[in-house]
Amino acid sequence: MSVEKISIILVDDHELFRIGLKSTIKMVDSDYDFCVINEASNGKEFFKLLENGIKPDIVLLDIILPDINGIEIAKTLRKSYPDIKIIMLSSEVSEEIISELINININGYLSKTSQTNEIKSALRAVASGEHFYGQSIAKIIYDVYINKKHEKDNNKSKQLSKKQELTSRELQIIKLWCDGKTTKEMAKELNISHRTIESHKANILKKLEFNKFTDLIKFAIKKRIITL
Repeated sequence: MSVEKISIILVDDHELFRIGLKSTIKMVDSDYDFCVINEASNGKEFFKLLENGIKPDIVLLDIILPDINGIEIAKTLRKSYPDIKIIMLSSEVSEEIISELINININGYLSKTSQTNEIKSALRAVASGEHFYGQSIAKIIYDVYINKKHEKDNNKSKQLSKKQELTSRELQIIKLWCDGKTTKEMAKELNISHRTIESHKANILKKLEFNKFTDLIKFAIKKRIITL
């Protein structure tokens, strides 16, 4: 069976970090053949690659670059190169930054201190068309969207009833999904088919009336389906 090749460009101004990241990418065991096709140390170099027709499937993009802010680069990619999947990289992150990234609808986020397994999970998830947000920012996502002190009573009741409507299988899938598992990994762990997992995921979002994966994360944290 042929393996789908996934091209990657690394955009980060620290050469040693790029070397380490390339080494990790080579070790990813997946249905995809991940290949770093080029690198850039700043935004100008990256856009030059794109202008020359070197377009990756995924870009791993540092938020802080010496010339152009990574968030501004992501906004441009969404407008001019919407097919490129974006995984943002950062050493530090704030509620304001996370809010911007969610509005841009990036495909994933990784802390620069992420462990090898988390980097691998992010690549697998994003290559599969899913989103990946590491545990390091799950709490921030929650704080961005939920004001715990001023939440209305009727909203609490609505959220409680939503959890009561979920089946035990759906709760299992939510936990695995929020932990960054791909559809294939969930199917293997739960010993059910890929199609069944996709059906459950669609039903979960429909039942909870969520349009974004980040909405599911905040719900899962609030209802203690996952813990930080």
